[in-house]
Amino acid sequence: MEFSELIKTATVENVLLSCAGLPAVKGTLCIPSHHLLLSSCPGGDAQPGTLELWLLIRNVDAVEKSLPSSSGTITLRCKDLKVLQLEIPGMEECLNIASSIEALSSVDSVMMMYPFFYRPESLKLEEGWHLFPLQQYFQQISSQPSWLGRHRPDAALARREEASALVHGAEGTDTTLLVTALAQLILDPSCRTLTGFQGLLEREWIQAGHPFHVRCARSAYSHARLKQEAPLFLLFLDCVWQLSRQFPFSLEFSERLLLTLFDNAYASAYGTFLCNNEKERCLCKVKENTHSLWAWLNQPGEKKKYLNPLYSPNTLVIWPSVEPQSIQLWQGLFFRWIRSSQYLDEAWAEIQQLVDTNESPVKESRGNRLSRTLSSPAAPMENKS
Repeated sequence: MEFSELIKTATVENVLLSCAGLPAVKGTLCIPSHHLLLSSCPGGDAQPGTLELWLLIRNVDAVEKSLPSSSGTITLRCKDLKVLQLEIPGMEECLNIASSIEALSSVDSVMMMYPFFYRPESLKLEEGWHLFPLQQYFQQISSQPSWLGRHRPDAALARREEASALVHGAEGTDTTLLVTALAQLILDPSCRTLTGFQGLLEREWIQAGHPFHVRCARSAYSHARLKQEAPLFLLFLDCVWQLSRQFPFSLEFSERLLLTLFDNAYASAYGTFLCNNEKERCLCKVKENTHSLWAWLNQPGEKKKYLNPLYSPNTLVIWPSVEPQSIQLWQGLFFRWIRSSQYLDEAWAEIQQLVDTNESPVKESRGNRLSRTLSSPAAPMENKS
């Protein structure tokens, strides 16, 4: 199958793109194969300067058409919860564009997906794929006490059972996976580091065979529902975010990492979340022909963006409250396309700058004081005195 067979109209002029929270942009819409590209010159001929907006077509969850007159409007509801509107002159062009997007977003062949075509200059194909070998992990836990070994066996079992009570749902493999992953994060401080969390995802979600291809085929806006679809990974990420809210100093990674993982699980330029199991990845030669998400995230220039500037290593078990009033809506995910995060981003940038400019002893001292301030009900009185 060739992509050209699925693209009925490749280019349309004078398309108006609208998105909540952003000014409308008018320009030329192109469909090269895996992306929608809108190219615009906002300054006109007198003020050269091209604005390009890209959307990975795999990210499209639902396509809705409206044809009120000679033109038409296409509403694209994306898997990352973004909603875009395209006003396209010409009814035929509108129908052709909608049909092309629907066909390209529904391509089910793994080897036709964008990760097999993506080749960034800064990365090598083999980077990142062998950071967390599952065989080595099993050898480690069989040859030495596991991360539960520092507790008595009966106490460790009790902690596992107590952790499992944090998650409610039908019994089955998915629920077991979710409970096990959360229990490790709660009990094992090494899993709360950026590298340790990546390792946890690899051995519990990816290498031990969570079927991402069928579970994350569609998202919230899809009009079709398949039996095997389920937002289990999103539920896990939401639980991790709840932990980060209740223990803001205990996780080395930030909310931005969780958002990035959510986006890439549903539509990605990287092969990390492709296929349903390790056997399928081997048959498709994913590791030989696609880039690893970890290789990109762990680049020095990128890694810092996903770190929690308030992180202070905590070797204790972190027991979250599961009372209804303790559970919050993850606004950073569910509201991120309809509510500006400018001021929050600026606040975190300022915190990061303060941390970077302080020397280690001073940073640790201030971090401890801030921790006590945020966690102590009497903090305002103490600060005032």
